[in-house]
Amino acid sequence: MAVFLTILKILGIVLLCIIGLILLIVLLVLFAPIRYKLKGAYGEEIGGELKVRWLFASVVASGDKAEDGIHAAAKIKVFGIPIKKIKLMGDETGHGDKKSKKKKKQNKNDSLPETSVTENTGTAAPPGENVPAVTSGEAGENAADPNINEAELSEYEDVFGDGEDKKSKKKKKKDKKKDKKDKKADGEKADGEGTEESEKKTLSDRIYDLTDKVYDLTDKASDTANKLSVKKNHVLEFLDRPYTKNTIRRGKKVLKRVFKNILPRKGDVRLLLGLKSPDKTGELIGKLCRFYPFYYKWLHLTPDFYEKKIEADVWCKGRIHLGSMAIPAVLLYFSKDFKKTMNLAKKI
Repeated sequence: MAVFLTILKILGIVLLCIIGLILLIVLLVLFAPIRYKLKGAYGEEIGGELKVRWLFASVVASGDKAEDGIHAAAKIKVFGIPIKKIKLMGDETGHGDKKSKKKKKQNKNDSLPETSVTENTGTAAPPGENVPAVTSGEAGENAADPNINEAELSEYEDVFGDGEDKKSKKKKKKDKKKDKKDKKADGEKADGEGTEESEKKTLSDRIYDLTDKVYDLTDKASDTANKLSVKKNHVLEFLDRPYTKNTIRRGKKVLKRVFKNILPRKGDVRLLLGLKSPDKTGELIGKLCRFYPFYYKWLHLTPDFYEKKIEADVWCKGRIHLGSMAIPAVLLYFSKDFKKTMNLAKKI
């Protein structure tokens, strides 16, 4: 009995440790913040960098624009040790490696076997026999040589498809031309019959057809209008229900928390703006100054009255708490009002 109790004690301790580890992981996921930092520049140099950190891991993504295109790459680190590099766009180094591409093409061309091309007489050698190449100078001599067997040449031509008679080719061409002429004649006859039938139709028949089409269109339009009005009434009744109002109110609160968590808490934007003419730049800056109380903490605007340019330096950082968003969202999902609204929304 004592042995059995000790085994149960050990199993209970192991289960408690596992449950404690699961709770610790859940609490870390919910309450450990995800920190991010963003830097960017636009002007003579275009590029940016994004850092995301969570617990002991981090992701660093950087990108820039060069003459040969946009290059972007990302690195995953754990405890500050790089584990994996991911190429998002272009090259990881940020510069196009054109020389390596040229070398690869040259190596492919060098690897192909060299073939000697000679002008032959038009007769192909049968498989399994090595026949020497015949140049254009030797072709005339062989043509004039009476020792060449014409029967062997005809056999070779029949084997490789070169010995077709000219008469058979001419017959095939004539047959194709006849088929085309017959098809054209059939098409002209069908067109003639169609024109005769169309001529037989009177103006009254055409008018009746048009009126039928108009009546069909009006019926369809009235049906769609009735359906839309019915749906509109259902939607208004759905929004007037008290449980739908409660779900909408709680959903707005969840969305506010989401935006508060995602938006950066600190940031700075330095903007150099110029429209080449002093009048236009002054007018634009005057309009922007109306909203000065909204951006005075993070936007620093400097005008340029003589050149047309836009340059910007941006940096911002913030934290995202998953728990503050996930807990109210889960409570909303399992509430009775949300279930009622979803069931009623499916019926609409």
